[in-house]
Amino acid sequence: MSRRSGRNTKDRRYMKTEKKIINAVNALVRRFNCKLYLPNSKIIREAQIDRSTFADHYNNADDMLSAYEREVMVR
Repeated sequence: MSRRSGRNTKDRRYMKTEKKIINAVNALVRRFNCKLYLPNSKIIREAQIDRSTFADHYNNADDMLSAYEREVMVR
């Protein structure tokens, strides 16, 4: 995952937001039946977070989708 350095990734709030982002991508993938292109704005809107919060977790939507794929593989 391409997370910004200096963030405490074990922080409860950080982990809660991470889960919101993953759940948002999951909902969008199911709704649109694909994941080829999910712009940051759709992910941010679905997760109900600020753009800066998304940036604290990922550099871009491609980083997010890579993390999502890893998360899905673990389940």
